[in-house]
Amino acid sequence: MTGYYVKRITDALPCLLVVILTGFVCIQCSNSVIKRSDRKEVEKLIRQMNSTSWVTREQAVRKLGDHASRKSTRALIKALDDRHDAVIIHALQSLTLRKSEKAHDKIRELAKNHRNENVRWYAIKALTPYRDALDATIYIEGLESYDWLIREASIVGLLAVEDYGTRYVCLPAIVDTLNDSSMSVQIAAIKNLSIIDDRIYTALVEKLDKEAGTKPTLLAVVLKALMSYRLDEKTRERVVELLGHRNRTVRVMALRVLKKNQVLQDARELL
Repeated sequence: MTGYYVKRITDALPCLLVVILTGFVCIQCSNSVIKRSDRKEVEKLIRQMNSTSWVTREQAVRKLGDHASRKSTRALIKALDDRHDAVIIHALQSLTLRKSEKAHDKIRELAKNHRNENVRWYAIKALTPYRDALDATIYIEGLESYDWLIREASIVGLLAVEDYGTRYVCLPAIVDTLNDSSMSVQIAAIKNLSIIDDRIYTALVEKLDKEAGTKPTLLAVVLKALMSYRLDEKTRERVVELLGHRNRTVRVMALRVLKKNQVLQDARELL
C-alpha cells in the first residue's frame, strides 16, 4: 500500500514542478513590469526637476521619495542644491530614510551653513542616522541655537553617535541640555540618554523635586532614566513619596524604579 502512494506522488511530481515554475515565471514577469514602470516614472520626475517652477520641482522631489533606486537617490542628492528651500527640505526628508553615504557631506554642509533655520533643522535630523562622530561639532553648535527645534534635533543626533569617547567628551553639553529652557528639548535629551555617568545622575535627581508638582510628563521621563542607576538612600525615599503622586504614570514609573533599584542592589550584594 505504501508503495502505491509513493508511485502516485512520484507520478505527480512533474506536474507540480511545472506549476511551481510557471508561478515563479509569472511573478518574475510581474516584477519586471513594475520595475520598468518605476524606471519610466523616475525618469519623468527627474525631467520635472528641471522645471522653472519650484512647485513642480517640489512635487517631483516629493514623489521621488517613493522610488528607492540609485537613480532616484542621485536625483535627490542633486536636489539639495536647489535654489528653493522647500525643494531641499523634501529631498532631505527622503534622504533621511536612505542614509546614502554619497549624500553625507552635502547634508553636513547644509546642517552647518545653510541660511534657513528650517533647512538646517531637517539637515541635522538627516545626519542622525549616520551616527558619525565627525558630525558631533555640528550637533554641539546646534545646541547653542535660539531655535528649540534645532537644539532638540542636535541633542538627539549627539546622543546617537556610536563612538562612546565622543559622547563622553561632549558630556558637559549633554548635562546642560537636561536643563534646557524648553521642556521638549529636556525630554528629548533624557529619553535618548546613552551614557551612564554620575553627573547625569545628579542632574536627574535634582529634577525630582523641581518638577514634581508642575510637570508630571517630564517627571515620568526622569524616573524612567533613573532605572539605569542604583539610587542613593535620600533619592530612594523621594521616589517612595512619588508612589502617592496624583498622576498615574508617575506612580507607575516610581514603582518600576524601586523594583529595578532592588534588583540592582541585590546584584551588587552578590558581587
